[in-house]
Amino acid sequence: MIVTGIIHVMAIGTLTLCYNNIQVFRGAVNLMCGLTARIVDETRTISDVYRAFFKFSCLLISKKVCRESGALNNSFAGVSNYPLQTWLPHV
Repeated sequence: MIVTGIIHVMAIGTLTLCYNNIQVFRGAVNLMCGLTARIVDETRTISDVYRAFFKFSCLLISKKVCRESGALNNSFAGVSNYPLQTWLPHV
């Protein structure tokens, strides 16, 4: 069951990277290898999966709110300014 949870966490992480990101049209946008390894390593229980999923969803919501308020420039790539490693719980 945890394996399916890890897959869903990685999916929402990829969606978070793709949202409002011009790099989607220029090439592949993937989670970094280190972040993927950290997700697999730090999600040992179902509550860890919930926590990681929640943090990615909060990041996605904050990107949406920034976009709607006009705080983000439409040409902003956003990949390097959102270090997703810091959003996962440290065990």
